[in-house]
Amino acid sequence: MTKNLYWVYELTGGDLMSEIKMIGLTDVQVEGSTNGILNKGTLRNWRSQGKGPRFFKIGRKVIYRPEDIERFLFSHPVLTQDSRE
Repeated sequence: MTKNLYWVYELTGGDLMSEIKMIGLTDVQVEGSTNGILNKGTLRNWRSQGKGPRFFKIGRKVIYRPEDIERFLFSHPVLTQDSRE
């Protein structure tokens, strides 16, 4: 994953509560950052079935944290004969 895909809270303005922008990954960004390994259609299907990587829903917007995508990708290893030794 590229370094510009981190979950960030960015404070702008004078006081603490003035403005908080939340930046995460949409399903389209997840598809792009994983080179199509996780297809946006597949992610949408999995969400409706309660499967796949963890996500957050803010209103109608769905956000994925990069660490949740990475955890999901590396939680399904294929054990080969050589890796068992």
